Amino acid sequence: ADPPARMLAGLSRFGGRTLVILSGKDMTAREFADLLRTPAWRRVAGSPRLRQAHLPDANHTFARAAWRQEVARLCAEWIAAW
Repeated sequence: ADPPARMLAGLSRFGGRTLVILSGKDMTAREFADLLRTPAWRRVAGSPRLRQAHLPDANHTFARAAWRQEVARLCAEWIAAW
């Protein structure tokens, strides 16, 4: 199966919590965001086990220190929410 289909299958089976952080200046993140608009992905994305965050100005590698700090903050908040 193609990578998006494998990822959807894996997320659908996974019973744990997932944090997805998307960067706005990244083609891969935009393609993933497009997937999230499809019915199958909306079901997975709508699960309370999946949390999404978006850094609109960040690039794929979160190259700036401020972006990395924001990713660290988001991850820490996500973990603390368990």
